[in-house]
Amino acid sequence: YRLRDSGHQILLAPELQCRHLKQWTFGNMVRTDLRDRAIPWMRLLIDRREAVSHGPLNLQSKEKLLTVVCAVAMVSFLLAIVTTSVGWSAVSLAGVVLVVLGNLPLFQWFSKQRGVIFALRAVPMRLLYYMICGMGAGWAILTQRSHRAPANISPRHDRRDPVAAS
Repeated sequence: YRLRDSGHQILLAPELQCRHLKQWTFGNMVRTDLRDRAIPWMRLLIDRREAVSHGPLNLQSKEKLLTVVCAVAMVSFLLAIVTTSVGWSAVSLAGVVLVVLGNLPLFQWFSKQRGVIFALRAVPMRLLYYMICGMGAGWAILTQRSHRAPANISPRHDRRDPVAAS
C-alpha cells in the first residue's frame, strides 16, 4: 500500500518461482499467522480507514461474515462445554456447518486435487484460519489507540533504484 500510494507500480511476474526454506511447525504457523499477518493487516486497514470496506481476499463481505460466524461457533462451543447445554451445541454446530458451506468450492477443489480425506482434514485448518483472523482483528481493534501507524516513506528514497544503490 505504501509503495502504491507513493506512486510506484507493483508488477507480478508469474514465471518467477521461489521456495520458502523455513521449517514450519504448527506452533510457528499459528504464531506467524496471528502476530505477523492478521494483526499487522488489520492495523493497516484501520490506519487506512479501510477496515469496513469491500475488496479482494479477506475484505470480501463473505469472508468477514464467515469470520464472525466462526467466532460465534467457537464461543458457543465453549458455552456448551461449560453449561452442558444442547442449545449452545446446536448453535456451535450450525456455525461450523455455515463456515463449511461458505467454503464448499475450496473444499471441493481440495478434494479434486488431493482427495476427500485431505479436504476433510482441511476443515479444522480453515476454522483455525477464521479464528486467527478474528483474534487478530480483535486485538488490532482493542490496541488501536496505543499503536503508532508507520511513517510514510520519504519520496526522496522512494525513487532510488535498489540495484544502483548497492
